[in-house]
Amino acid sequence: MKVTVSASIILEDYLPTTDTDGHNENDERIITLDVPADSGALDVMKAAGIPEDITPLISLNGTIIPLGRQSEQVINEGDHLHFMPSLKGG
Repeated sequence: MKVTVSASIILEDYLPTTDTDGHNENDERIITLDVPADSGALDVMKAAGIPEDITPLISLNGTIIPLGRQSEQVINEGDHLHFMPSLKGG
């Protein structure tokens, strides 16, 4: 199944280079990945090359997936996942 993937800031550097690279309105690179039909959000993250230990925020079709639900979030054909670094402050 094909999904589109984009990433913000430094996470964009992890995305593989593909023949179908594009850019969105924020000049972030967008790629298309072919993943197994039973893939979840974290499976797509791994397929995109983003390390698991980064723990990014993930949005699915524009809606943030709560951290506690990322491992169980089902992905469908044509979905768009966007990965953003977690912001920490004090």
